[in-house]
Amino acid sequence: MIIHSKKELTDKLQTLKSVPYGYKKHIDFSESFIYRSNIFNRKPIYSTLWRYFEIIMLTADEKIDDALDVGSGWGTIYYLLKELGSNVSALDIENPSNIEEDRFQNHDINNCDSLPQTDCSLDVVICSEVIEHIEEPNRLINEIYRILRSNGFAIITIPNILSLSSRYNFLIKGMHAKFSWNKSTDNVFEPKHGVGGHISAIDYFYLNWLLNKVGFRIERIRVNYAKVPENILKKCIFKLLQFFIFIIQDSKIPKKIELGDTLILKIRKKCVNNNEL
Repeated sequence: MIIHSKKELTDKLQTLKSVPYGYKKHIDFSESFIYRSNIFNRKPIYSTLWRYFEIIMLTADEKIDDALDVGSGWGTIYYLLKELGSNVSALDIENPSNIEEDRFQNHDINNCDSLPQTDCSLDVVICSEVIEHIEEPNRLINEIYRILRSNGFAIITIPNILSLSSRYNFLIKGMHAKFSWNKSTDNVFEPKHGVGGHISAIDYFYLNWLLNKVGFRIERIRVNYAKVPENILKKCIFKLLQFFIFIIQDSKIPKKIELGDTLILKIRKKCVNNNEL
């Protein structure tokens, strides 16, 4: 059984010299990482680094023996969990970071009805920046629930379309932040990054409903960073949006969701059977 405290996790992250990040780049936590618990003091340039950090910190004081990184991409989360001693495996349509063959499964989430893992076989599932790329997010959420053991947990991250930044983008361009559409040569609109781009813009309220409908409960809500614009004009528009939303919105949202860039949710599978492994 592998259990780490928050201090142990922080200390461990700062010793890592080379972790896959993307496009054959590596990040060095020991140089670029300075812990800032206040999300308003974090620099946007390190937004992805902070996402990884928050994911790992949400595993503190938890058993993380059998874990799966769904949609592993460049393998950053996989390698971080491996460094922490977890029996982790990865799953994605491609394997750009060359994760070991016995630890990786090729799988197209969009074109398969189910994940290849067996029922109730995992303690932890990480699904970071995946849901917005797939056509049927609810199906994936159901599958994550199926493969988790009773009282197991998952960590899901999605672009936060409820943030004032995203609402401002929608007001000006008619598109949420990180969900831009471009017209192709044959007059068809497609995601900014082409096939595999962001296609499912899900807000916190809808995701909350999906998770509870399946049988998850949300334990923690984090974001990678939160910031109010420094530009005076944009800041004024933000303040007006903030006031307008406060007046008319029935369901009030926490400050970190209102200003956070990426939502990071720790969710727990409700105990349904005491005999379940």
